[in-house]
Amino acid sequence: MKYLNELLEYDKEHNVKHCEAIERAFLKHKRIHQKALDGEYIYKPEVVESAIHFVENEFYKTTGELDLIELQPAQKWWFELWFGYYTNEGHILINETFLNIIRGAGKSTILAAVEAYWMLFGGNYGGESWVIAYDNNQADHVFSQVRNQITTGDGLLKKLGDAGQLRTTKTGILFEPLKNEFRKATHDVSRLQGNNTSLNAFDEVHTYREDVISAVNKGSRQKQKSWRSIYITSGGITRGYLYDDLIKRFKSDEEFENDRSIGLIYQLDSAKEVRDE
Repeated sequence: MKYLNELLEYDKEHNVKHCEAIERAFLKHKRIHQKALDGEYIYKPEVVESAIHFVENEFYKTTGELDLIELQPAQKWWFELWFGYYTNEGHILINETFLNIIRGAGKSTILAAVEAYWMLFGGNYGGESWVIAYDNNQADHVFSQVRNQITTGDGLLKKLGDAGQLRTTKTGILFEPLKNEFRKATHDVSRLQGNNTSLNAFDEVHTYREDVISAVNKGSRQKQKSWRSIYITSGGITRGYLYDDLIKRFKSDEEFENDRSIGLIYQLDSAKEVRDE
């Protein structure tokens, strides 16, 4: 629970306030960690450190200045949730994450970094991962950030690209030594259902009018013992569809008691808070 503790210290020092949903996520993480201490789950801090080290030392920003990513305290906390906890059988504990946060917070870049780490160090052989979005342009926003790493900077990903071990194919990006492939797709239920995916990255889910999430997760749940789905959104203005269902689900008491998911919902608790600096 290193990075949750660091985040809480940072928040205290900088007088950061959080909404009710994030405060509940803190409580949920503490409960999960206590269960790990009690032997119900396994906590692997070395995997968390590996993922964070990879992102901050090997993954470049591909827009603006060519700099390595520097994760913020909250983002390191997310990585601790995703990569820190496992069942006693060694499978990923948190299968689903709903990340709802303001535009410009680096959601797509974080997804791209997670995808790159999964291809190289995710523990899969012959695995498959998808980034799914409303249209091809949005899907390419995440996909191209991974693809560009093969020709950008001077780190591990560039070296693997130069050696032909990490390369683009007709269908996606392939890490040749482990046969792991990363692909992109639009939210077409008929095309995506029944797939055998280990990692599913859903970008800007507030634009979805169909529940493609259930269709994709069904295939992962049936065919993969360890799988992960991350749903990211900046909220948008589309209402009455999947986004509203996700908000309701991940803010519910039932989901709070479910250790296999986490809701990271950054929002105002009241419209009046717009005027509260």
